[in-house]
Amino acid sequence: MLRRELVFAAPVALGGCTIATSLFGAAATPANIISEVSAMVVGLNNGFNDVKAALPAAYQTEISKIQADLNLATGGLGTLSTNLPATTGATVVQTIEGYINDLMSVATTPPLASLIPSPFSTAIGLVSVVLPEIEAFINQYLAPVAPVAAASLARVRAAALAPPGLTVAQAVTQLQAIK
Repeated sequence: MLRRELVFAAPVALGGCTIATSLFGAAATPANIISEVSAMVVGLNNGFNDVKAALPAAYQTEISKIQADLNLATGGLGTLSTNLPATTGATVVQTIEGYINDLMSVATTPPLASLIPSPFSTAIGLVSVVLPEIEAFINQYLAPVAPVAAASLARVRAAALAPPGLTVAQAVTQLQAIK
């Protein structure tokens, strides 16, 4: 059985920061954000499909919750379009981001976190690299909300799963490669 140790670090305050560029090096556009959100949802889905059968049956409640969040996030992707008004698109992206944060809170909680193998654990780490840019986009169009403590802790735990020094572009490329 694989055992993964999580390194806990002090949470980085992301509230109020803005990211002016996207993974493409230009201003974050709705098309860039849709691409990033899609990569996160598809990468998480593909990674989870490969590992959910390997997780112990004792965690069926958590497995079901993760699957429900993935289903809801996938459903939200179908409503995203570059033709949506920015505020409407940001609202949809915020909803999907909420499902992803919820999923990360469940998946990074010990002891389940130490039982989740790759590629799902890798996808969780990669998503932690992309989420700050998604949130910066949302905050341009909607009133920022204070992060929930569980989501903040999940983000710190998830970041420990990401390769160090990874850029958003690299994380998106790796998420797209999870099949």
